[in-house]
Amino acid sequence: MGSGVSTIAGFEALSPADQAEAQAQYEALVTDGASDETATTTIRAKFTASTVHIELPQLLDAIAAAVGRGKTPLVIDASDRVNTFFSYRQCTLLDGKKMAMDKSMRKVPVPAIMEEARTRLVGALKCGHPIVVAMSQCVVDFINTFNDATLPVDVTRNGTLAFFPSDLVCSNAGKGLLNHLDALYRPHDMKDTSNIPL
Repeated sequence: MGSGVSTIAGFEALSPADQAEAQAQYEALVTDGASDETATTTIRAKFTASTVHIELPQLLDAIAAAVGRGKTPLVIDASDRVNTFFSYRQCTLLDGKKMAMDKSMRKVPVPAIMEEARTRLVGALKCGHPIVVAMSQCVVDFINTFNDATLPVDVTRNGTLAFFPSDLVCSNAGKGLLNHLDALYRPHDMKDTSNIPL
């Protein structure tokens, strides 16, 4: 890292404020006598993605910590305990495995699957609930299949309509969605809100 470096290698995706904070914390560690390597390792642990092994009672705190750092948590659990846990919470569950199975086994067109996902996403936004994408033992392709960028332009009306913008959903805990409500909401989604996307 070294003094005088404006950004920490690999930290370009952080907001300018987080980059400045990381740099300040790094410089403080070095000033206090930490080696460059130790300071860099410490800062990377604070500001980058990490794997945290926790027990179920610690789940909400771990999620809050990740969201507080601008991350979108990925919770991996081979059992159904986490899915059961979230089924009793105020959140919106999106069945990612169902999305994949609808496409591959039931041959449901991707735009129809994406519309169902959009409806769940809008419901979560309107209620102020987190959205939980439950994938079970399935790897759902949110890059090449279930992503607005892969939909035909006639479906998205040249990008003016959004369905499930996975790049926004999966970064910064979905906070970027708030800048795209007009594209996500349809007129029938706003009937109960005086045509204002809430």
